[in-house]
Amino acid sequence: MMSSDMDILLVKLDLPNQSVVKIDVKRTRPEIEDKFAFKSYLELALTYYCKYTKISYKQGLNELFAPFLCLRKYSPASSLHEILKVFLIFTEVFSPTFYIDEDFLSLEHSFLFLQLLLQYHDPQLSLHLRKRCITPELYSTPWLLTLFAAYLFLSNRSKHELEVVYQLWDFLIMSGIKDFAFYVAIALLINSREKVFAEAAVELPQVISSVCIQPEKVFETLEL
Repeated sequence: MMSSDMDILLVKLDLPNQSVVKIDVKRTRPEIEDKFAFKSYLELALTYYCKYTKISYKQGLNELFAPFLCLRKYSPASSLHEILKVFLIFTEVFSPTFYIDEDFLSLEHSFLFLQLLLQYHDPQLSLHLRKRCITPELYSTPWLLTLFAAYLFLSNRSKHELEVVYQLWDFLIMSGIKDFAFYVAIALLINSREKVFAEAAVELPQVISSVCIQPEKVFETLEL
């Protein structure tokens, strides 16, 4: 059973790869002002989470947890304990295997699933990418590991990136689609197909991984 805030705040920062956690924490959400001690709380919470769940820390967890911790900005009374409990439920439902799988076999299977989905929903685009040896692992790893919390490029710069993350996750939770990230990935690819067809093969991994997301178009495509 998860303990109190005090247990989280007093956790020893001594994971085998604690140095990796520290480096990841430093570069997580640089736009967030640290007056809420965001970085300190993030490292403590990630360390406690890994010890509590008995998993090894993996890069991507920092980006997945950060939006939950950022909610304290809107609800300062929220405790770390409560936030971690919600995060634990969220990951158990929507990202149950990526971080407990030491060999990332589930991620490899996810690449295959994404390839098959694209082949079904847009055979022409799938064939175009396959002929150029552009496979999902070249562009979709951060999408799947962080459920689009990281590396999210917006077409509408008036919107804050976190707002769109919360929009996407609200849609995820309300829909109850456990494979949500795969369908968002397909929607992104389909919405960017003209640009993909226009680019040289050597540029495609970077072009695809940095496609701009338009929430309205993504939701519209998901609902088709």
